[in-house]
Amino acid sequence: SARYGDGLRELFCWCGLFFDRWRRHAKHARHTVRITKPLYMGQHEVTVGEFRRFVTATGHRTEAETDGKDGYGWNESTGKFEGLDVKYNWKSTGFGQTDVHPVVNVTWNDAVKFCEWLSRTEGTECRLPSEAEWKYASRAGSSQFYSFGDSEGELARFANVADATAKAKWGAIYPTVIYASGRDGSSFTSAVGSLQPNGFGLYDMHGNVYEWCGDWYDKDYYKTSPVVDPRGPSEGSNRVYRGGSWGGPSQYARSAIREKGTPGSRYSFGGFRVLRSSVLE
Repeated sequence: SARYGDGLRELFCWCGLFFDRWRRHAKHARHTVRITKPLYMGQHEVTVGEFRRFVTATGHRTEAETDGKDGYGWNESTGKFEGLDVKYNWKSTGFGQTDVHPVVNVTWNDAVKFCEWLSRTEGTECRLPSEAEWKYASRAGSSQFYSFGDSEGELARFANVADATAKAKWGAIYPTVIYASGRDGSSFTSAVGSLQPNGFGLYDMHGNVYEWCGDWYDKDYYKTSPVVDPRGPSEGSNRVYRGGSWGGPSQYARSAIREKGTPGSRYSFGGFRVLRSSVLE
């Protein structure tokens, strides 16, 4: 299995470069979107316990367990992140995960299967949010970097990102990560709802784990997308995920930042949240 350590350094180096480019173009006009259909966004990210109920009910095995590419995790004995390794999947990450922590090492495809099962169980449509729906829920009425404002000094109250807590745990091995100055109390994932919610009562919309959206990714989509209920491009090779994570710089937890991954990608810092429509479509 390949080691994850050097790759993590490269990832965060790339993140920093991306942020520099984003900052240079940060004054571009915002894109106006209207969301017209009633919906309910999950108050929390889907947890290990909730995902386990799905697995027990359906016998589903995640792609990290079946496609030979395995998952990512933390090796406590070496103090390094590793992957892709057969010992890492949604049940085993190398760091503490209880039933109330967000599930990770799940692909976009795994998340869709969970939503299909939940739809059958609930009798109403449950799905991944569109990118526009996710962003609306994340902003919670704000037009600033974060739902609570622009100040990163407040971030530790709302978001689990790579900060002084994480730096104390693995900063010596990964010094190039841009660590925030606050302390959110978690070196890895935190139990859902541990920090303060946004103005809509939603927890962890910033940080904790990246969250899959339903859309295909197109970097230029919002230049030409519909104003009313946009659902993303009709095709593509990558899916969108958003929100930042416990292992990422604070800038990546901003409401506006977009990320992409193939539908089969899985990460120790990636999970998902479910949107429930008011009626079955």
